[in-house]
Amino acid sequence: MTGKELYLTLRNSQNLPNAFNDWKNYRQIITDFIIKHSEPDKSVAILGAGKCNDIDLLRLKDHFYTISLFDRDEKSMQEALTKYHLTNSSCVEIHTTDFIGITDEMYCDYADYMINELKAYRNNSNIKELSRKIVEKLDEIFKKIENYNPQLGIQQYDYIACFGVHSQLLNIPIWLWSIGLSNINQTDQTVEDRIKLENTKLVKKLNDEIILLARKGIFLGCEMQRAGMSSAIEGALQAIEDIQNRNNHSIKLDNIEMTTWPFNPSQNIIFQIGMMNIAIK
Repeated sequence: MTGKELYLTLRNSQNLPNAFNDWKNYRQIITDFIIKHSEPDKSVAILGAGKCNDIDLLRLKDHFYTISLFDRDEKSMQEALTKYHLTNSSCVEIHTTDFIGITDEMYCDYADYMINELKAYRNNSNIKELSRKIVEKLDEIFKKIENYNPQLGIQQYDYIACFGVHSQLLNIPIWLWSIGLSNINQTDQTVEDRIKLENTKLVKKLNDEIILLARKGIFLGCEMQRAGMSSAIEGALQAIEDIQNRNNHSIKLDNIEMTTWPFNPSQNIIFQIGMMNIAIK
């Protein structure tokens, strides 16, 4: 399998065909939360909108005067408009946006490099040396995106909604590496620790952008924990810590409500989500 094939297989595995039905109650809870804590007839931007399986666009359309969707996958946003019968609506607009700047080509190149190094590893059996090489490759990628500016525009919105996005910022490099380790039946924290460090930077950078975009408030949803597991959800953990550090400075965390996200019930992947209502000071 080539790096491109591995990467595309991984990307396609994130397409959950039953999500709209599986997330029905979750979608209602998230939408209720946003409407409850926002003024009517204002503007809202939804970051990481995708197919909007977790937010009811029709209900938001009745509450807000304009809705702006941001995601790197334009096709998914178009599907959302079709699903909610809003294709020709003047109230909803879409913006194709990548939040961190790692392209498909960069991911494919990383996957190819990893596969080649895994083949070479079988000859020298030095997991630390293999990890060092992978970290060097990641450092090249992170250097390229160091000054990347997500194209979120200069327009402000009254409210920003961002659910389940922070945990996805660098999930692909982690997944690719975990697949590589499983193929050689090894464990090593070096690469994961490097990705965690970069995650912390990217989360802060994204939160900077979100705060600049919002006039009145922010609705943030982060995975606190996966059911049946004790380990933290990277990206989500950093996002929560960053918000807590900013609390009572540039923002005010009004309240957090917990709910359950049946992400993929057929595989028993269920998350506890912290829904944060944040006011701009």
